[in-house]
Amino acid sequence: MTNENAQVTASEQSAQVHAIMDDCSLKAGDKWYLVNQKWWQLWKDYVNYDRLNNALEGPPPGPINNSELLKDPLDTNTLYETGREGDDFAVVPQEVWDLLMKWYTGSPVIMRKVVSIGEVNKTQRVDLHPLRLTFETNDQTSVKYLSRYSPVKEVRAQVAAAIWNAPHKTRLYMAGLADEAARTPPIELEDDETLDEAGVMDGALILVQCQDQRGNWSPMSTAKNDDTDSDDLKTPPSSDSEDDMTPAYAGGNSRFWQSGVDRVGRRGAPVSRGLTGLSNLGNTCFMNSALQCLSHTMPLTRYILQGKHVPEINRDNPLGMHGLIADRYADLLQNLWSGDYTSVSPTAFKATLGKFAPQFSGFQQQDSQELLAFLLDGLHEDLNRVRKKPPVPQVEADDRPDAVVAKESWDGHLLRNRSVIVDLFQGQFKSTVVCPTEGCGRVSITFDPFMYLSAPLPIKTTRLVKVTYVPIDPSTPKVRLMVKVEKTASILGLKEELGKLVSKPAAALLVCDIYGKRIFKVMDDHLSVSHVRETDQIYVYEVLPPKPATEQSEAVNYYYVQLVNRRTHTTMGYAGARTEYQLFMHPLIVSIPHDTVTCAAIHDLMRELVEQHYLKEPLGKEDPLPYDACIARSHTVLTEVHNIRDDEVIFSCKDRQESLVVDWHPEGPAQIDDARVAATVDHPSMEQTLVAERSTISLQDCIELFTHTEKLSQEDAWYCNRCQDHVLATKKF
Repeated sequence: MTNENAQVTASEQSAQVHAIMDDCSLKAGDKWYLVNQKWWQLWKDYVNYDRLNNALEGPPPGPINNSELLKDPLDTNTLYETGREGDDFAVVPQEVWDLLMKWYTGSPVIMRKVVSIGEVNKTQRVDLHPLRLTFETNDQTSVKYLSRYSPVKEVRAQVAAAIWNAPHKTRLYMAGLADEAARTPPIELEDDETLDEAGVMDGALILVQCQDQRGNWSPMSTAKNDDTDSDDLKTPPSSDSEDDMTPAYAGGNSRFWQSGVDRVGRRGAPVSRGLTGLSNLGNTCFMNSALQCLSHTMPLTRYILQGKHVPEINRDNPLGMHGLIADRYADLLQNLWSGDYTSVSPTAFKATLGKFAPQFSGFQQQDSQELLAFLLDGLHEDLNRVRKKPPVPQVEADDRPDAVVAKESWDGHLLRNRSVIVDLFQGQFKSTVVCPTEGCGRVSITFDPFMYLSAPLPIKTTRLVKVTYVPIDPSTPKVRLMVKVEKTASILGLKEELGKLVSKPAAALLVCDIYGKRIFKVMDDHLSVSHVRETDQIYVYEVLPPKPATEQSEAVNYYYVQLVNRRTHTTMGYAGARTEYQLFMHPLIVSIPHDTVTCAAIHDLMRELVEQHYLKEPLGKEDPLPYDACIARSHTVLTEVHNIRDDEVIFSCKDRQESLVVDWHPEGPAQIDDARVAATVDHPSMEQTLVAERSTISLQDCIELFTHTEKLSQEDAWYCNRCQDHVLATKKF
């Protein structure tokens, strides 16, 4: 915490950040910053940001450390693809970031800009993963990070300016990935597309072609370490061949075409017509799997391949997509079933999809069912034969036979919805709602159309928590266990279940969340296990439990203090070499009695722990220590440490925030027994619990749960026209 921060109280920090966050919104071009989620949560606990009445005041979080969010700590452009907002990081506007840096400092600084995506349904998004693109001309190569939503026209202008060339005399071609030895045939990037719409992937190689004063375009290389004669590069492929279905381009090389790849996909005869792959455009497995399923739904595929959909395209439907989704999907099917390709790139389809559903733009994983639902809805509206939709009243049974009511409801549905999608994919389910009011008993039966059932999965009431148990006996290795607890259980309940597995009382166990080789949080007994995330590293330490007073002795209580290890680490920066401390090895928990303890005793205790847990051989009485014994007044801020002198100064703990710090000398780690430090065994619960959890869930189980009678919640209260009131009715499908 900086001196300036010391003048700003926790409540003032919370108020200042709330004032900004409560009134901010995403605006294209604004700068937002990533903050490590662990640090962000620690700060929120410290300032009680969520304004919880029973919140425990946490310690100050110390400097921000974002390094674990990056693949390369020195390159702030490359986040781990698996990182997720809310789990691994928070995103804050520049004003909040400036305050946090003023109060706490930190690094690395990870800035991202807000971009506007989509054409019809525009939305704003923080562009977390910029594209790393390699631009290559004949005489130079450069790497740039650009938003995937950048218009090609703007990128071309930027590149032209960088090489002192006019934009209209500059062309850009995508030629595969820069780190691949072989290059794919160059595909020219069109000005009316974004990089995303053009199918430009992360790591792509972009060839830059320039026109000289004579109107000649510069040649382009085909591969790394290419030994092809330069004259070959100036010969475009022949356009006279009947077999060549790809347009020629300036500066081409005939060797490109031998790869059998063009803008549509990889040419060749599939094993069987329709057994054609879809290229992964980058995390598009969710889309490809849904498209393959729909492609092999033969009644729809035959309908489109035979062109029966063409006269039905409804480009004026305000609920549709001007027929564009139908067009792109039909094009994709034609390519998949042409028999000319072994794999097809769905670039054009994905680009059109992103215009109407921005959530599917970019290259983040999405839900396959959500995409399939959006596609079927879009195809239905684009192919809806109803040009003008009349109003249709709700149809109720009123004691009539189900068959009569169902037909009347379906006929009304067809007055507004008639398409091949309705013919093939839609049906009805019966909905029965019963008023619970005594003396009323009204029953409402309706038949509603559906295209897919969101059938629930049987909900389990238990969960598994993976923990590492650290015995107090240094000769016993750490143990990995899988503890099965109720989802509503507390941390105390977790300790009790774990205690049964390791034969220890809950009072002798301390549950800790480990982060960055130190204790991030000691989890109090009253907390719910819902606070434990799947990605958390949970260590449970055996400690000395409190001893109640007896007739022969007084009560004994303990402080539980962490012991961490630091070593020096040298990094190279702009200002030259810099040496700093780095945490390593897992932390320990030391049980220290509340009674008066001297620093000399703590010094001896640390020596004993280091010898027992870390060193290959015990130290002799006259051997110099390979470390300095230190103390830090916080278990999160380890920048201000003080040596523990071997004297009789009283050692005192306050709110168990102190840390014992072993600062290893440069040559000290050589004496560490790495095998002992790493020793960890798996408890039988790791396998037995996993096997027990692998129960089979059938589709029938899900449908039965879907059709189970349920009582509506207050938010879904049903209006009974007989009672003339909203009631918590029962409902059954």
